[in-house]
Amino acid sequence: MGFWDVVKSVALSAKCSTGWHAGEWSHVSGKPQCFVEKTCPDCHKHVTTNKHTFGEWRRIDYSSCNSVRECTHCSSSEQKIIHEYQNNGKDENCRIIEKCQHCGDQRMGRTDHEWIKIFDHEVKVGGSRKCKRCGATD
Repeated sequence: MGFWDVVKSVALSAKCSTGWHAGEWSHVSGKPQCFVEKTCPDCHKHVTTNKHTFGEWRRIDYSSCNSVRECTHCSSSEQKIIHEYQNNGKDENCRIIEKCQHCGDQRMGRTDHEWIKIFDHEVKVGGSRKCKRCGATD
């Protein structure tokens, strides 16, 4: 066995030991389409997994943000909270307040200052501009 054969053997062993098995996935007969298997040609390990194809997220009920999506091949599903935030004003420091239109959850968004302007040009004093709403300068 030559030097490069040893290097290749060590590399393949490291690849397989970290879970990166080679080979082509194929459908497991008698199971839904998302159940697949393969045998690694390098270490000969038989590997099985699920490769679900999920549909669109749908809200479980209107008053909550709990959403679900289901695999198109089997009964597997995933759940997730998906808020739909809308601008709900600003706080005293010009941070945008966002409120979910379904459950009422609130979060603080980015800062959005209203810089003092004259004729659509920002006014700067000493290289700084000032917010007309909260008084912040930059």
